Amino acid sequence: MPRPRDLEVESSVPLAAGSGFSRQYWWYVAGASLVAAGFTDYQLIGYHFSKTVGLDPGWMPGLYASAMATDAIAALVLGAWFERAGIWVLIATTFLSALACPLVFLGGLRAAIVGMAFWGIGMGAQESVMRAVVAGLTPPERRGTAFGTFNACFGSAWFAGSVLLGWLYDHSVLATVSFGVAAQLGAIPVWLWLARRTTAT
Repeated sequence: MPRPRDLEVESSVPLAAGSGFSRQYWWYVAGASLVAAGFTDYQLIGYHFSKTVGLDPGWMPGLYASAMATDAIAALVLGAWFERAGIWVLIATTFLSALACPLVFLGGLRAAIVGMAFWGIGMGAQESVMRAVVAGLTPPERRGTAFGTFNACFGSAWFAGSVLLGWLYDHSVLATVSFGVAAQLGAIPVWLWLARRTTAT
């Protein structure tokens, strides 16, 4: 019976010996958790639009649908780009995702529309590239646990970040933007470190 794992190309990132995970894996989880913590839910964005931008509530589903269309296209493009460039892709997408925050919360309607496109790109990266990297950082026999651990940490960071972003929004929009940008950009040094290590090995 054929075994798909026999066809896999050896990972360019050093894997953990034994039953644990590598240091690279845990640093990657930490970086992804920063992105999750700083990524704004659409519910808060929609509330902001209705409160300050003056966008008619009837436009909210259409704007969200447009962002999801961007998400779907970005996932396809970024997946193909990741196969050629590796983790370097996350540096660009994280920057765009972080830039979405000030565009959405501090700009006018046009800036907000551009920000939502960047937000969709960030979602696309999370749903495609971020998951793909986990497979490259872990041995086949440990990937079930690796994905479960990653999703648990990512989801917990998203929840905690969403609570904090909502609380900050009640007190200061600028503080909301500052946290969202700082948290996501904080992942970029991790991506750079992993990308250089991948290239060097």
